[in-house]
Amino acid sequence: MGKCRSGRIQPLLHEWRGEMKKVLIFLMLCMMFAGCANARKYANLSSGVIGCNPDEIDIEHATLIAVGGVHSWEAICKGKRYVCRYQSTSGVQCVEKFIPFVPEGSPSDTR
Repeated sequence: MGKCRSGRIQPLLHEWRGEMKKVLIFLMLCMMFAGCANARKYANLSSGVIGCNPDEIDIEHATLIAVGGVHSWEAICKGKRYVCRYQSTSGVQCVEKFIPFVPEGSPSDTR
């Protein structure tokens, strides 16, 4: 009494591992498709503000700040980068992100 028969447990462990692999693959696919859906949503929101069609817009750095429900992301279109945010009370706002030009050889040049 009290002894485990490893002959019975090993097949159960093997079966359990196989099921866990399936669950993990399913969860990874769900997360991947959710990311694509969010990118489309942010491209549609940005479109009316920055003047590009949604299919011309690439989305990066999308985040959700839980307090206040603020969504923020960067929209890239036609060589320009915009920092955008959405909040239900204020709608969508986007401003062009300017990257300062640093001449080669200047003290601020980090290349």
